[in-house]
Amino acid sequence: MIIFLLSYEPESQALAQRLLLPAVGALGAYLIVANALAVALAVALLAGIHSAPGAQDPLRGWVYPVLAGFASTLVLIILGRRFATYAKATRSTRLEARKQRGSSTID
Repeated sequence: MIIFLLSYEPESQALAQRLLLPAVGALGAYLIVANALAVALAVALLAGIHSAPGAQDPLRGWVYPVLAGFASTLVLIILGRRFATYAKATRSTRLEARKQRGSSTID
């Protein structure tokens, strides 16, 4: 990760500097934090900030916007699944509590 930080030049015109090195940095960040949501959110924000749809530069014109859209979709999918899991667990807990209250009044 330190090699990435020391060798990254955001104003460079080389494809390796503008796309491959940040991709390796994102992979390194994932290996460090082991959280896909955090990395996807960071990718969505950074790609969105650097995108300029319709620009002459293909990286800023269409690669960054597509990457931002993909990462944003991934963030929404992860959050949706977490919400569904939480809602299901909460519902199961409430149903069990109702069953317990219902059986205790019968006794």
